[in-house]
Amino acid sequence: MLKESYLLELVKQYAATPEGRKQIKEKFGIDYDPKKDKRLSRADMLGVAEKMRVCLWQHIKRHIKSVALSDIIVEEPLSDENGGTTISLSFRPGAMFRPSLQPEKYPEGVENIVLHFTHGWSAKGYISGEWHGDQVWSRRTRSGTPFMQEAVSEFNSKMKGIAVAELSGDYK
Repeated sequence: MLKESYLLELVKQYAATPEGRKQIKEKFGIDYDPKKDKRLSRADMLGVAEKMRVCLWQHIKRHIKSVALSDIIVEEPLSDENGGTTISLSFRPGAMFRPSLQPEKYPEGVENIVLHFTHGWSAKGYISGEWHGDQVWSRRTRSGTPFMQEAVSEFNSKMKGIAVAELSGDYK
């Protein structure tokens, strides 16, 4: 039986070779140098955060076509008291707002379309109105869609051992 410590040592040895460093660069976008400090540089951290940004956007756009990659913002890295680093992703202010089909009756519209699709909704009735030049009826109910959790799971499986993504706040 192979021990985990033996396998990890083999991986470290491979990662120290030119071919191993090349594979790490291609897969994770990180310039790995086994002689340097094991912590990621700021540029590497932001590169990993950019991968999460793209992954998140790809999952969102399957359900909400109007969300652009530029609507997702990579925040500055923040160090915590345990020596870890957190990089938050957020949505550009106002980018997730969607107007109501009847703005005169419901001027508040939908403040955050991503949350709306994540958790679903159940309205008392239907409304109709103009949407992108067409007369349409609203949906009365819609189940939540786990695309945010799916994006995090996909990212975490690809970046295992490098970074961990998690949902926070109302997105949990």
